[in-house]
Amino acid sequence: MEEIDDTILDSMFKLTLNERLLTNNDFVENKIGVVKNLIDCYKTEQNSLMLLKSNFLLALLYGIQGFSEKMKEYILISCKYIDKCLPKDYKFLARFYSQIAILSLKNEDVNKANLYMDKFNLICDENNFLIEEIIFKSQLIYIKASKCIESSVIIKEIETLYIKIKEINDFNCKKIYFFIIGKIYFLFLDDALIAKVNFLKARKYADLLKDMQVSSLCNIKIGECECSFENYECSIEYLNEVISNKKYRNVNIIQKYRASNNITKILIKTRNYPVAINNLAKSEVYLEKIKNQSLKEVEKFDLFISLAMYYAKSNEKSFEQSICYLDRAKNILNMIKNIEEYTIYDLEIIYHQAKIYYIFGYYDNALNTNKKLLEKSKNAKNYNYVKLAYKNIYLCFEKIQNYEMSMKYFKMYYELKMMYIKARNRNYIDSLNYRHEYIETEINNMRKVKLDLDKKKYVDHLTSAYNRTFLNDFLEKQEVSEYCTAFMIDVDYFKEYNDTYGHYNGDIALKNITIIIKKYLKKDMFMIRYGGEEFLILSVCKDYKKSKIFGRKLCRIVKKFLNNNLTVSIGIDTCKNSSIDIREIIENADKALYKAKESGRNRCLHYHDFKNF
Repeated sequence: MEEIDDTILDSMFKLTLNERLLTNNDFVENKIGVVKNLIDCYKTEQNSLMLLKSNFLLALLYGIQGFSEKMKEYILISCKYIDKCLPKDYKFLARFYSQIAILSLKNEDVNKANLYMDKFNLICDENNFLIEEIIFKSQLIYIKASKCIESSVIIKEIETLYIKIKEINDFNCKKIYFFIIGKIYFLFLDDALIAKVNFLKARKYADLLKDMQVSSLCNIKIGECECSFENYECSIEYLNEVISNKKYRNVNIIQKYRASNNITKILIKTRNYPVAINNLAKSEVYLEKIKNQSLKEVEKFDLFISLAMYYAKSNEKSFEQSICYLDRAKNILNMIKNIEEYTIYDLEIIYHQAKIYYIFGYYDNALNTNKKLLEKSKNAKNYNYVKLAYKNIYLCFEKIQNYEMSMKYFKMYYELKMMYIKARNRNYIDSLNYRHEYIETEINNMRKVKLDLDKKKYVDHLTSAYNRTFLNDFLEKQEVSEYCTAFMIDVDYFKEYNDTYGHYNGDIALKNITIIIKKYLKKDMFMIRYGGEEFLILSVCKDYKKSKIFGRKLCRIVKKFLNNNLTVSIGIDTCKNSSIDIREIIENADKALYKAKESGRNRCLHYHDFKNF
């Protein structure tokens, strides 16, 4: 049961990333075969719950491959089973409802989408399923952005979700969030700079997870961002890393092919034709290594576009060759089943066709083709191609000496360009405003935490030190901690003290010890009752000698103020590297405490002094 739930979550992650370059089709097809066999077994057993989960998983796997109709088919089958047995597995239900809502939105069925969104939100609100919420809302924002929803709305939703991201330590979730947001800024908000920042963050988390597939894909995306800045050398560096860096040796060959082909495009753009034709040959070698035939054919699209532009611009100029390769790219369109992908590829062909006509001086043909590009890009709401069409049309009119029309389209191009720049600036301002709101929210949250402390949520009722609940919550939230020193304190012979003076006096002694120690704590320290007569102090101090001096001081003052009736032993660990897990420092301090007690009580020992014993 757990295995299928894990596979469902992993498939949802892949579906959310929405990248063909990550799809290992052979692996997915094998998985589909396995799941279909399982479905046959569950039918024999009449296991409705597993039939529900298996059909849902099958829908996700088809979704990863881009087969939206197949995905829809198996989602509908899953819905029949959910009517028969509504499971009490709320996490699964949240995942299930989220994907029905997404599919309904893609199919323009808004009422159905809203129904399942409400069901999803109800479950998440009651159960605090943050990972499921982040996956779903990342998909939701991407769909809204692709439908050209007002950018300020998109940015507000991005920033709101960012607050949720800060609440979790799930690197997989963070990786997906930053990758999707990078795509949104690059594809829909026309902001390659913020896109690059998000792709860099996604790559950081992919590297931490040793997910080289996503890490190398981030490099390709960063290379594309650099290319949009016309920073071609830097772009080639990122793309070459995918091809030559040893850590990426096992990534999908399709990624190496895409990186190589992107380098070719840059070389053609910068008129480095001899190197470009050599690189095209390398791209073809990578292409031939792609095992999946249908995927290989679709991936030839970019190669044919590159060849078409090579024969349009290089010393081997040939209109016939250029158009021939463009026609071969057109033929691939029939193989693309995803509507959004088909639309973008179609616009790319028309754009390059107009460009080829222009390069060879067929300005009337170029003009008509650009008008076709303008109409189709407006219908597709792809304003980047609208902008390019305006630019190309005014250049065509200029070439045929129709300066009045040239000026008219130049104005339209210029206005649209300025609108983009203003929108981008507004996006920065909106983003800063939402961040400011977030900071204010954080301050209010800190005040609430302080109130919680006053209400004893995190305070030990006997000693008024922090309790283990506080420590557990604190450790849970520490991705990288600034606290580098732990003092583990234990009251010596406390059991004997209790037996002699009674538990009441034992409690008073613990209170007094806490009061005494707290008086000497610095502002960057806090004290926790770790358990029984054991206490923990955490500090940001990174200095080995200072931590030992402070530990010895605590031993002296406890002994002095309790009139030698009770003493304490202390174990310390200090780490200069603040990125180390604080749990490890606490564990080492505990080991040092054990050694201190073993060697005579009423003493302080640092973990790094073990060699002296």
